[in-house]
Amino acid sequence: MSRHRPFEPTHSPDALRAIARYQRLLILCLLAQLFVWAGYILLTVLGVVAVDEDAEVLVFVMGLTALLGLVGGVVVFLLATKVSGPVLGVIFGGLTVVPCLGLVMLLIVNVQATGVLQAHGVRVGLIGARGSDLDALRDGYEVEEDEGW
Repeated sequence: MSRHRPFEPTHSPDALRAIARYQRLLILCLLAQLFVWAGYILLTVLGVVAVDEDAEVLVFVMGLTALLGLVGGVVVFLLATKVSGPVLGVIFGGLTVVPCLGLVMLLIVNVQATGVLQAHGVRVGLIGARGSDLDALRDGYEVEEDEGW
């Protein structure tokens, strides 16, 4: 005999929409960094950019990467705050600036956000949550907010 507990929402529809919005921004930041570096590598392989002679191109790519990393760190903080609370939001957002560890933080927060959205019946694809599922969220249930979170 299996026992099923009734579904109890953990996040309000507005919070779920914010999570979906932040998750999409996070995915777009990751894709932008991927395209910047793939483009730089492609231009280098094709000989359009010479690594020794075109240092300003590398400086531009590094600056753009730093800017995207900063935006990604802020988005990780906002997303982790909505999913896990402010304490973990600060920890995950801070750890995002550490090279290589930042990618792990992005992955962890993205997986958490996907889990929360899917638990509330929102389908999540490659670029984030489906808009139709977010539009269909009921506004009729109340979620008790913990004052400490």
